[in-house]
Amino acid sequence: MKRSSLMIAVALLAAGCGGGRGATPASPAEAPAPAPPAAVDWERAQKLEVVLDDFSFNPSQVVLRANQPYVLQLRNASGTRHTFTAPEFFRTAALGPGPESAQIRDAGGTVSVAAGQSAEIDVLPLRSGTYPLSCDRPLHSVFGMTGTVVVK
Repeated sequence: MKRSSLMIAVALLAAGCGGGRGATPASPAEAPAPAPPAAVDWERAQKLEVVLDDFSFNPSQVVLRANQPYVLQLRNASGTRHTFTAPEFFRTAALGPGPESAQIRDAGGTVSVAAGQSAEIDVLPLRSGTYPLSCDRPLHSVFGMTGTVVVK
């Protein structure tokens, strides 16, 4: 009986945690993201949608090619705020000219997306690797809102 009460309390806490305004920024990145090469044609960037939903990313594995520009279209399909938090990935990628670039740097590799809203991020992956992805809202990663960014 106590275990059931604890699980209900945790679920209620998690459900209510995303409704606040503003995001709590992550700690600053160790080094700023590299500047994009001047020759990047952002108009030809490949669009890739990532859906942020209640405790999941779809796809949970975001696969990108190094030196290929992308527009990450982050769409929050839920009723609460979520984040796309991948500081190690953003430290090894160049960010495009959009206004979100400065926000990502200031937030240490976190993009906050309000309930029902979207954000577009111009990004040029520069280094191959597998980088952790999570939502930094309280308990969201515990409930499975995790993934990876894979750069080939």
